[in-house]
Amino acid sequence: RVLLRAVVSDDLGARSYSYFALNVTQPAALNLTEINEAIDERLREGDTQTFVAEVAALASFLSSPAGVSQTSQANAIHEREELLTKLATVAKPSGGAASSSLPLPVVAALAQTLTTSQRPGEITTNVVESTLDLIGGITDSYDETSFSSGEESSTVVAASGAISNLLTATINTTAAAS
Repeated sequence: RVLLRAVVSDDLGARSYSYFALNVTQPAALNLTEINEAIDERLREGDTQTFVAEVAALASFLSSPAGVSQTSQANAIHEREELLTKLATVAKPSGGAASSSLPLPVVAALAQTLTTSQRPGEITTNVVESTLDLIGGITDSYDETSFSSGEESSTVVAASGAISNLLTATINTTAAAS
């Protein structure tokens, strides 16, 4: 539960304040088809902010106890692979663009969230390769001058977290297989 304060102001400088509480709970069940349709719609519209929020929410759900109990491992694997593919379409420059349509720290944070898993074997070779490809694209986007922008530390932390998640998943999968 979070207590927030809203401020509404007009062109004349008058302000009105209101406090409200925000309760956020994870749903017990999600319709993955509807969520994926919504994510696809955001891509078609070019609404990257909502796209990021929906991808992050679905990835978090897949790793949650509710997501693990509701979603088969095969479906969770498929969802992760699909979300990484969709992220790559937004994260990689296309059509001669010089940079991603998403800030690099956001791409790295989503990669980290998408590689968080509760079940051994859920992070497949395809997920590993897609994640490493995204992280490679991030590192390729930086040059010597971009390190003064201040965003590199959060990008490095999130990208390192994604790589750590991949290594942990590999270790857990190997341990579960033996």
